[in-house]
Amino acid sequence: MRVRAAYNATGTDKNPCLHQGNKASKVAVRIGLLYIFSLIGTLVRLFYNRDPLLLVAVPTAMWAVVSLINWRLGEEIRREGNALQMRAAS
Repeated sequence: MRVRAAYNATGTDKNPCLHQGNKASKVAVRIGLLYIFSLIGTLVRLFYNRDPLLLVAVPTAMWAVVSLINWRLGEEIRREGNALQMRAAS
């Protein structure tokens, strides 16, 4: 199980889940890092603001936006993967 987790957590070329010959996109990693660091800063500011409604609403809205971006990014990657598979089959 640890081996599988290591493959899934790292973006190596030996990952069995990645398509061979395709270079992995770093866009999702950059979006995740931006989200984490902006979430930390936002939570600190909202904590000192002492408004419980904002402390719940703003991070939830940030999560929804990042989730939507990653969902759309995943759809785009799946479409490209299907096109590559169709080209290889023909």
